[in-house]
Amino acid sequence: MYVDILSPISGEIRTLQVIDVVEQMAGPYAAPIATSQDTVDDLSGQAVLSTYHWFRVRPEMTDNVPDLAKDLERQFMNHGMSTVVMAEEIGKYSRMNGMFFNLSMACNALSL
Repeated sequence: MYVDILSPISGEIRTLQVIDVVEQMAGPYAAPIATSQDTVDDLSGQAVLSTYHWFRVRPEMTDNVPDLAKDLERQFMNHGMSTVVMAEEIGKYSRMNGMFFNLSMACNALSL
Protein backbone atom coordinates (compact mmCIF):
# COMPACT_ATOMS: atom_id res chain seq x y z
CA MET A 1 0.00 0.00 0.00
CA TYR A 2 1.28 3.47 -0.84
CA VAL A 3 0.31 6.94 0.38
CA ASP A 4 1.00 10.33 -1.19
CA ILE A 5 2.50 12.93 1.15
CA LEU A 6 2.51 16.63 0.31
CA SER A 7 5.49 18.62 1.64
CA PRO A 8 4.20 21.86 3.19
CA ILE A 9 7.61 23.42 2.49
CA SER A 10 8.24 22.58 -1.16
CA GLY A 11 4.78 21.55 -2.33
CA GLU A 12 6.37 18.36 -3.67
CA ILE A 13 4.32 15.17 -3.50
CA ARG A 14 6.17 12.03 -2.41
CA THR A 15 4.78 8.52 -2.55
CA LEU A 16 5.67 6.43 0.50
CA GLN A 17 5.15 2.72 1.01
CA VAL A 18 3.25 1.66 4.15
CA ILE A 19 5.32 -1.01 5.88
CA ASP A 20 3.46 -1.42 9.16
CA VAL A 21 0.22 -0.45 10.85
CA VAL A 22 -0.04 0.13 14.61
CA GLU A 23 -3.20 -1.14 16.26
CA GLN A 24 -5.62 1.61 17.23
CA MET A 25 -5.52 0.37 20.84
CA ALA A 26 -1.90 1.57 20.97
CA GLY A 27 -3.32 4.90 22.10
CA PRO A 28 -0.89 7.78 21.87
CA TYR A 29 1.61 5.50 20.12
CA ALA A 30 -0.72 5.07 17.16
CA ALA A 31 0.63 8.22 15.52
CA PRO A 32 -0.98 9.14 12.21
CA ILE A 33 2.32 8.64 10.40
CA ALA A 34 5.72 7.40 11.49
CA THR A 35 8.54 7.44 8.98
CA SER A 36 12.30 7.41 8.68
CA GLN A 37 14.50 10.35 9.66
CA ASP A 38 15.77 10.56 6.07
CA THR A 39 12.22 10.95 4.74
CA VAL A 40 11.35 13.68 7.26
CA ASP A 41 14.58 15.55 6.50
CA ASP A 42 14.01 15.20 2.77
CA LEU A 43 10.40 16.41 2.93
CA SER A 44 11.27 19.39 5.15
CA GLY A 45 14.35 20.36 3.17
CA GLN A 46 16.51 20.44 6.29
CA ALA A 47 17.62 18.24 9.18
CA VAL A 48 14.84 17.84 11.75
CA LEU A 49 15.62 16.77 15.30
CA SER A 50 13.97 13.47 16.11
CA THR A 51 11.85 13.15 19.24
CA TYR A 52 11.35 9.39 19.24
CA HIS A 53 13.51 6.42 18.37
CA TRP A 54 11.83 3.08 17.72
CA PHE A 55 13.77 -0.14 17.53
CA ARG A 56 12.74 -3.24 15.66
CA VAL A 57 13.79 -6.61 17.03
CA ARG A 58 14.82 -9.36 14.65
CA PRO A 59 12.14 -12.09 14.49
CA GLU A 60 14.46 -14.69 16.00
CA MET A 61 15.03 -12.42 19.03
CA THR A 62 11.40 -11.72 20.00
CA ASP A 63 11.58 -14.09 22.97
CA ASN A 64 14.34 -11.87 24.37
CA VAL A 65 12.42 -8.57 24.08
CA PRO A 66 12.04 -7.96 27.86
CA ASP A 67 15.79 -8.42 28.43
CA LEU A 68 16.70 -6.40 25.35
CA ALA A 69 14.39 -3.57 26.45
CA LYS A 70 15.94 -3.49 29.94
CA ASP A 71 19.45 -3.38 28.47
CA LEU A 72 18.48 -0.58 26.09
CA GLU A 73 16.79 1.37 28.90
CA ARG A 74 19.87 1.03 31.08
CA GLN A 75 22.16 2.26 28.29
CA PHE A 76 19.94 5.24 27.52
CA MET A 77 19.54 6.20 31.17
CA ASN A 78 23.33 6.08 31.59
CA HIS A 79 23.43 8.83 28.95
CA GLY A 80 20.66 10.96 30.46
CA MET A 81 17.89 9.84 28.13
CA SER A 82 14.45 8.62 29.15
CA THR A 83 12.92 5.47 27.70
CA VAL A 84 9.53 3.90 27.24
CA VAL A 85 8.89 0.28 26.33
CA MET A 86 6.06 0.48 23.83
CA ALA A 87 4.63 -2.96 24.69
CA GLU A 88 4.33 -1.95 28.37
CA GLU A 89 2.73 1.39 27.50
CA ILE A 90 0.22 -0.24 25.15
CA GLY A 91 -0.61 -2.74 27.91
CA LYS A 92 -1.23 0.08 30.40
CA TYR A 93 -3.34 1.97 27.89
CA SER A 94 -5.37 -1.14 27.07
CA ARG A 95 -5.98 -1.87 30.78
CA MET A 96 -7.05 1.74 31.34
CA ASN A 97 -9.49 1.51 28.42
CA GLY A 98 -10.82 -1.78 29.81
CA MET A 99 -11.37 -0.25 33.25
CA PHE A 100 -13.13 2.76 31.72
CA PHE A 101 -15.34 0.47 29.63
CA ASN A 102 -16.25 -1.65 32.68
CA LEU A 103 -17.01 1.47 34.71
CA SER A 104 -19.24 2.89 31.99
CA MET A 105 -21.07 -0.46 31.66
CA ALA A 106 -21.63 -0.55 35.43
CA CYS A 107 -22.99 3.01 35.38
CA ASN A 108 -25.29 2.11 32.49
CA ALA A 109 -26.51 -0.99 34.33
CA LEU A 110 -27.29 1.04 37.45
CA SER A 111 -29.34 3.54 35.47
CA LEU A 112 -31.59 0.88 33.95
